[in-house]
Amino acid sequence: MHCETGHRGALPTLRYLQTYGVWPGMARNVREYLAECLKCAANRCGPPHTRFKVTETPNQPFRRVGVDLIGPLPLSALGHHYQHRYVLTAVCHLMGWAEAVPISDKQAATVWDAME
Repeated sequence: MHCETGHRGALPTLRYLQTYGVWPGMARNVREYLAECLKCAANRCGPPHTRFKVTETPNQPFRRVGVDLIGPLPLSALGHHYQHRYVLTAVCHLMGWAEAVPISDKQAATVWDAME
């Protein structure tokens, strides 16, 4: 039935079906049906929707730390010799303590030195 809508997703399929009638839970039924359609899956953009993974809360500070890089950013000058294009960020999952360190590149050695 949604072949007539060109495998364009739930809303066009729902609107098409509603021209013939409606039933309770219709939108949910359409979403569930389309989740099984291989042609729709091939046309879907982006990663599939997944739920966040639940993790245990650490029992001590800095047991679990989230680390990320931001950049490249526009060049900034700190003093005369340093050019920073990235920011290394770290957050303690227990306390929420955050640190941000400007770094010049994202090479492993640079990130390692910034973490010490």
